[in-house]
Amino acid sequence: YAGVFPSISRCNHSCGPNVDSSFDEDTMSMRLFALRPIAAGEQVMISYVGTFLPSESRQEQLEQKYQFTCEC
Repeated sequence: YAGVFPSISRCNHSCGPNVDSSFDEDTMSMRLFALRPIAAGEQVMISYVGTFLPSESRQEQLEQKYQFTCEC
């Protein structure tokens, strides 16, 4: 599937994200859920690639897929 999720697309990348996402095929919707408490005013950050990957692999994927160098 593919979709456009305007609110979720506003999340920036972090290798230590405070939220993750899940896609519900029944409702064709995406939701974010907190991985830890998020303080008022704190930026909501999601990992664009798997956090289980070694740092070098994450950096490589971010460069190839999203054309930026992660500074995490």
